[in-house]
Order: sequence, then C-alpha cells, then structure tokens
Amino acid sequence: MALFAGGIMILGREFFLSFYNISDTAYMNAHHLMFVSGLALCIKITNFTNVVSVLRGGGDTRFGFLLDLTGVWCIGVPMAFFAAFFLNLPVYWVMALVMTEEIYKFGLGIPRFLSRKWIRNLVKN
Repeated sequence: MALFAGGIMILGREFFLSFYNISDTAYMNAHHLMFVSGLALCIKITNFTNVVSVLRGGGDTRFGFLLDLTGVWCIGVPMAFFAAFFLNLPVYWVMALVMTEEIYKFGLGIPRFLSRKWIRNLVKN
C-alpha cells in the first residue's frame, strides 16, 4: 500500500498542486517535496510499522525508543542543520538528507525483527 501511495503522490503531483494558486517557486518546492516524500514513503511506513507496532507491541520498548531517539537526534536533526545552514541547500534536499535517518532505522530495525529478540511474554500465567 505504501508503494502504491508513494507512486500516486509522485505521479499525481501536478494534479494535486493544480488546486493551489501559488508562486512558481512554491510550486517547484512542493513538486520536489512530494517527489522526495513519495520515494521515502515505503521505507518510512515500514519503519513505523516495525518500530511502533511490532517491536513496541512485542514488549521491546527500549530498543524502539533508542532507535527513534538516535535516528532523530544523531542523524535527522544534525543533517537538517548541516544541510540548511552550512550547505544552503533547497528545502527538498534538506528533507531528502533528513530521510537518511529512515535508512538507519531500517538497517537496525529489520535485523532486530528477524532476530525475534523483541518477543517478550507480557502476560504472567
């Protein structure tokens, strides 16, 4: 579903943006932002489902917390700051670099899921 939604977002950019009376600059920024969002949607939804639903639901709240914490504060925020203020990149490039935190979460979250170490007995007999 995420691949489908991302594809719709990418392919339907012109259609969705046609509803808004905005400047050419705002249009191009939104156009590029929708492309970046559409590309990242599948991995972002996979991470959300894995970390929030599976790992935390299975009792591995600490790993999920640490994965989110380190992803945001060690990758996402520093990338945004560096890209915006040192490289002076456009907003869509900043967003693309911030999305690298999703690759980090995917790279650590999927092996944790496959290891089955996240399964905890939450009910005492």
